[in-house]
Amino acid sequence: GQEQPRLYRTWMARHYLGALMMQMGDLNAARREITNASEQLRQCGSRHFEVKARCDLGLLYHLAGDDQSAQEELTHVLNLIQDYGDLRFEALVRTRMAYALEALHLPNKARPMYEKGQLLHTQMGQYYYALNARAGLARLDAQAGQDSVAVKHVRTIWDTIRGKSTDATVETARTLRTCYTIFRQQNDSRAAAVRHVACSQLQRRAETIDDPVHCSQFWQLADHRFFQEIEAQAGPPSRG
Repeated sequence: GQEQPRLYRTWMARHYLGALMMQMGDLNAARREITNASEQLRQCGSRHFEVKARCDLGLLYHLAGDDQSAQEELTHVLNLIQDYGDLRFEALVRTRMAYALEALHLPNKARPMYEKGQLLHTQMGQYYYALNARAGLARLDAQAGQDSVAVKHVRTIWDTIRGKSTDATVETARTLRTCYTIFRQQNDSRAAAVRHVACSQLQRRAETIDDPVHCSQFWQLADHRFFQEIEAQAGPPSRG
């Protein structure tokens, strides 16, 4: 890539490197890589891969607590998608946009984004991705006092992923945290099983990180830290 820096594959690789750093919690390094890759892919005219990179950049802003920038970046991505159409990324972008809108305390704007994201993912058979949007709806319903609806959402999520191998990502941790929190609020025994799955998954991921600094950064991501803290406070988890 350094020999032929204009090749779009070079910047695809830089984007993927940045995305990996984001999943590890090194958000500053991830931002440098993904921001640069996004711009270079734009200059290369590689719209599809620019959209992929900017979609991750929007999520990165959200994870870093800069939800206004996340909203702006993901709005830009939606505009890019409208030019050529890509339902896969429209679904992903709408869900991630909803994360930012939810964090900005704009539930009336977040809800239709989650709903459209869930619908598109489901229509394409991307059922696990659809669960991240459903978890967002569960949080909004819980915040609105619609406890029975929120519980229905997390039961559906848990029944779908229980006992199955799912992608271990920062968004998966958010979805599992939603299930745990709502089950716990309802004194539902499934909370312990969710905690066990989430903590085991996160621990397996942390064990693949050799650098102690990077490992510490991994546990500083909000949803990762949440499970680390409750695991430290709890006794041996139930496998029920």
